[in-house]
Amino acid sequence: MTFDVTTITVAQFKAQFFRGFPYLPNYNPDALYNEGDEVFYAATNLFYIAQCDGITGITPGSDNTKWLKTPDSLDNWVQDQDITNAFSEAQFAINRGLYSTDANATLAYLYLTAHFLCNDLKAAMSRLLATGAFPTASKGVGSVSESYDIPQAYKDSPILSQYTGDSYGMKFLALTLPALVGNFGSVCGSAQA
Repeated sequence: MTFDVTTITVAQFKAQFFRGFPYLPNYNPDALYNEGDEVFYAATNLFYIAQCDGITGITPGSDNTKWLKTPDSLDNWVQDQDITNAFSEAQFAINRGLYSTDANATLAYLYLTAHFLCNDLKAAMSRLLATGAFPTASKGVGSVSESYDIPQAYKDSPILSQYTGDSYGMKFLALTLPALVGNFGSVCGSAQA
């Protein structure tokens, strides 16, 4: 197996989780934009919204009938640097030897990266007020309540319990746990002294 985590790219991450995160919508002059589409134009460091259907090749900010400047912030979007930072965390935590193929290792690595990205985004949204927390087993407001239970084996493990806080971590566990269980047997025999 030749799996090398440093060869995994941001583009691969975005392709795997194309619906999972709000990626920064960088303007592409070759793309087709329709009314309501929002783009970030790096040359001006501003956001624009398309004012009509079928816009292509018209630079945001150059024609107010096509693009209208809109208030937004880079902090509202997942940027390539956020993914790169999560890659670094996942590289530290993944055990490459657990997976039978490069494809399996890559998929597990991408889910682990998504898990760390979720945690990083939650912490960033809370800024200085961010606090750590264990997964919730029950919560309620008034007459409405929600309860779920994490398997005891996960709750009791300081390593595994951290992955139960989001769906990406749970998927990583589902991909990894079978590799953590080994078969063993005993053979009756004797040894010569």
